[in-house]
Amino acid sequence: MNRIVRLLLVAIVVELALVAAGALAWRAHAGQLAADLQRPLRPLVLLAIPVSAATLLILAHRLFAAERMRLAEDHARHLQGALVFWFVFLAAVQAWAARLYLNAEPPALDGASYLRLVCVLVGVAMAIRGNFFAKLSPPTGADAPAPAVWTRTALRIGWGLTLTGAVLAASGLLLPPRPLFLVFLGSAPILIGLSLYQRRALRRREAQP
Repeated sequence: MNRIVRLLLVAIVVELALVAAGALAWRAHAGQLAADLQRPLRPLVLLAIPVSAATLLILAHRLFAAERMRLAEDHARHLQGALVFWFVFLAAVQAWAARLYLNAEPPALDGASYLRLVCVLVGVAMAIRGNFFAKLSPPTGADAPAPAVWTRTALRIGWGLTLTGAVLAASGLLLPPRPLFLVFLGSAPILIGLSLYQRRALRRREAQP
């Protein structure tokens, strides 16, 4: 991983942790932590975001440092760009969550408008990533799959990401808030399924006839 990118991602993780700790400390100082037991979702979200970002950073570092299956140069650049985008996105989401948690003045966007903006932004980013993913060069190393296996897998993953992102972006523009929220949640198992498919497919060393 590029040193500048790594430092930026580490800085964002530290910022996420400080925001979560600061918000919780502020609530504790105000004597309001007991009331949070009635609505634990907001503090849990604040804590889950830095934990998720730190876990993602560790996994990404292992992926970049792997010797038995090394990423191609264009794949490494693409993945670093995606990581920077998603970490900045997580910082924006946590800023919103912290503001609501601290009962500050409501943001300019209401909840429905914010959900639409998030869905469109995530959908467009996902579609762009899918378009590029299908064109990435195969990895190298002892555990790398055959080039034909990689090409076929990358093409399918790329189409899956592109279609899911397009549906999510269109839903953000067209659907009412409640079904839009369900569509947003429904995209999670699709992404998990694509990830599992990728891991299983890339275990194949030889191309199937």
